[in-house]
Amino acid sequence: MKKDKPNETDISLQPHPREKGITYEFGRLNSYPMFWVKKIAVSSQAGVSPESGNVRGEILDLTSQQALVGRPTVANFTGDFPGAGINAFQTKLTFDNRKNPSDTDLVFKIGSYTVDSRPLVQSNDVNILMVKAKGGLDINANLKGLRNITLNLNNRFSEVNYDIKAKDSNVQDVLKGVFNGLPSIDIRAQGAGTLPKVSLDIVSNVGSELQKGFEKQIQIKIDEARKKIQALIDSQISDQKKKIESQISQFKSQFEKELKKIQDQAEAQKKSVTGKAEQTKKDAENQAKKKIEGEGQKAIDDLKKKFGF
Repeated sequence: MKKDKPNETDISLQPHPREKGITYEFGRLNSYPMFWVKKIAVSSQAGVSPESGNVRGEILDLTSQQALVGRPTVANFTGDFPGAGINAFQTKLTFDNRKNPSDTDLVFKIGSYTVDSRPLVQSNDVNILMVKAKGGLDINANLKGLRNITLNLNNRFSEVNYDIKAKDSNVQDVLKGVFNGLPSIDIRAQGAGTLPKVSLDIVSNVGSELQKGFEKQIQIKIDEARKKIQALIDSQISDQKKKIESQISQFKSQFEKELKKIQDQAEAQKKSVTGKAEQTKKDAENQAKKKIEGEGQKAIDDLKKKFGF
């Protein structure tokens, strides 16, 4: 193509950009790759620094060509970090490039770790603070082709201490009962997607356990109210019962007095009648005796006259 100007570049003569190629590696089975470290041992002892920890582990079969050695690269580590409150952690990373696509597995566990103070609810009416707790963590992840990831996570909390404050004393009592009665809290997450876009599905037992706790505490409050109402009713009935018993006692006392009075009068009448009867009997006996004695004396006197005495 003819140039119009001396300094003008002929575009048609520009080289085309190179296309991305494919790298091929050739090796002989059971031969050695260019780079292969069979084992790396790691050991660390906790020192003065709070960030230091007790770590033991190994890296196996770190190589430039896994197809030749026939093994994946595996890294294992265990230990704890006392200064950070992390105990019994384990991690295992397996990278397998022998497959197409490549396959990477991660298993990560922490037996327990210290959870420092953190607020859960902050408002003008209610404040709930997680003062202290023990946490545990399990993570299982798989990455295929360095792009597609699946993830499972379980984070649990136990031995949780709460600081709960509320303006209303009844609300505060209910909240204390609910949160102090919670078992361990579990938070589970599942994820899947193509990096960097990963969708997460998070579930927890907090909602269901809180519902159970509120139902239990509300039932306790209802039972307490019932007991108070029953006690008030019993108190009112008891007062009325005492009044009725007092009136009955008064009536009984008056009746007993009247009855005794009647009994005393009857007894007096009985004594009077008995006395009169006895007197009448005695008088009759005396009269009969006198009569008998008089008639007997007369008979004797008549006999005396007959015989001339």
